[in-house]
Amino acid sequence: MLTERRDDLVHERTRVLNRLHAVLRDLLLGGAPTGLSGRGDRKELGS
Repeated sequence: MLTERRDDLVHERTRVLNRLHAVLRDLLLGGAPTGLSGRGDRKELGS
């Protein structure tokens, strides 16, 4: 049961990062960085 829950969380995290990347790609001149990880990416985004 825990393994299934972990897999669900990993898939959800991936889905959210992909959506974030798509939005940033549309908003940022020149596109978004390809190595988004969810940690420390504010520096790359200029925030």
